[in-house]
Amino acid sequence: MELKFEYERIQVELNLKSRVTILSGDSGTGKSYLYNTVKNFSVENDMGDNILCIDIGNYQLVGLSDLRNRKNSIIFIDQADDILEGELYDFYYNDHDNYYVIIGRSFANDVDQLARPVIKGKHIGIKYLTEDYRV
Repeated sequence: MELKFEYERIQVELNLKSRVTILSGDSGTGKSYLYNTVKNFSVENDMGDNILCIDIGNYQLVGLSDLRNRKNSIIFIDQADDILEGELYDFYYNDHDNYYVIIGRSFANDVDQLARPVIKGKHIGIKYLTEDYRV
C-alpha cells in the first residue's frame, strides 16, 4: 500500500509492505512529526474515510468499535507503546481490511515489520530495518 502526498512543501512517501508496520525510534527522530503531517493532511483534505489518526496520549480509549467498520483505510496509532497486547493487538493483527502504522519508542516485535522514520530535507519516508537507508 502506498501513500504519497505533498503537504506544506513536505513530500511524504510511504510504501507499506505489511498490513502492520511498527514505526519505532528514540525521541526526536521524526515519528510524531510524520504522524502529525499525515493527520493534518488527512483533516485538511477530508480523507477521514481513508486515513484514521489516533494519538493514544490524547484519546480516552481506542475501542474495537472505532475500527470494526473501517475498510481500505490506513490507521496511524501514535504513542502506542502499551497497546501491543490484548484484544486490540489481536484485532489489528488479524484485520485483513486495513493497514496499520503503530508508532512508539521501543518495541520487541517481528523485525520484518519494524521501521524507522527517514527525513531528508523536505522528504519524509519510512525505512524497514531489513532495507538500506534511502528515501
